[in-house]
Amino acid sequence: YASAPAIAPGGSVQLSWSGDRIANVDIEPPATTKPSASDGQVTAAPDKTTEYTLTAKNWIGLSSSAKVKINVVRITKFNLSTASLSQEGQEVTLDWETDGADAVRIDPGDEIKDAKTTGNAKVHPTGNTTYTLTASGPGGLEVKESRDVTIGPPTLDKFEVTDPPPGARVFPGGQVKLNWKV
Repeated sequence: YASAPAIAPGGSVQLSWSGDRIANVDIEPPATTKPSASDGQVTAAPDKTTEYTLTAKNWIGLSSSAKVKINVVRITKFNLSTASLSQEGQEVTLDWETDGADAVRIDPGDEIKDAKTTGNAKVHPTGNTTYTLTASGPGGLEVKESRDVTIGPPTLDKFEVTDPPPGARVFPGGQVKLNWKV
C-alpha cells in the first residue's frame, strides 16, 4: 500500500508491504530506496503518475505480486490569451491542461461552468482579477496555479473647451461647453 494515493510534483510517498515467508522483494519501476526482504517500506518520488508492482518471492522461488498506483497531480499548462486589458469587459481566453487530476476548479468561476481537466474558457474581467486553477487528485490533494489579468489606466485623448471659441472671454456665471474623449 502507499501512504498517499497522490502527490504534488517533487513530493514523495512511502510504499509499504508485509507478508509471510518472504525471502526477497522487487519493485518495478525501482523506488528511490532499495527494498529489503520481509516486511518493509521504501520511498518513491515519481515525476509522473506511476503504477508500482511489488513482487515478493519465497525461498523456493514462488512469487506473489501486488500493484499500487500513485498519481502525480500537476498543472502542465495554464495560459491567458492576454494578461493586460485596455478596458473592463474585454475577452480573455484561459487555456489549461492537467495531469493526474480527477477534477479542476477555476476561481472566480462566474463565467466558467463544469471545467474539465483539460480545456479552455472565455472570460470578461470587470477589473483587475486573479484567476486560480485548482487541480484535485485522489485523497483530496490539491495543486494550484494563479494568473493575473490587469486593466490598464484610462486614457484621456482629448479635453477642450468648444464654446465659446478658444481665446474668448468668459464672465463669472457664464456658460462653457466642454468636449472630451477617453
